[in-house]
Amino acid sequence: YGGFNLAMENGKMIWQRPEEGETVKVILKKIEKIPSSPANGLLGVWSLKSVDGKEVDATDAYLHIRWDQILIAKESGEDRKFGTYKTHGHRLDLQIIYYEDPLRQENWKYDFDAQGALLLTMEKEGKKRARRYERINQIPR
Repeated sequence: YGGFNLAMENGKMIWQRPEEGETVKVILKKIEKIPSSPANGLLGVWSLKSVDGKEVDATDAYLHIRWDQILIAKESGEDRKFGTYKTHGHRLDLQIIYYEDPLRQENWKYDFDAQGALLLTMEKEGKKRARRYERINQIPR
């Protein structure tokens, strides 16, 4: 189609070119604030509150999702598990790969309820799994 003609008008950048007999016009304006990703809400330390809809009393079970793509998961009475995570840019998908032998991958859907709790859901081999976490301010000892 060829390149765009570029113009600046009233603080807007305008890109324009003909395509198949029609004029295509793209108008861009400067943003004041970079939009945030829902995945930013995942960062922090989360205390496990329920598994598959059943409340749990596990003060030592937590999920620590760090800014550097490192994840630390602790189940009640078990050792910590380390791994990495990746979020999808357009869907509320959370992929976790645990540093185990062999490597283990989990694919969760995430969301937040009205109180800000983290909701993780997964379907694996026809079985649905769900976990609910609440944000806490420090890693349980």
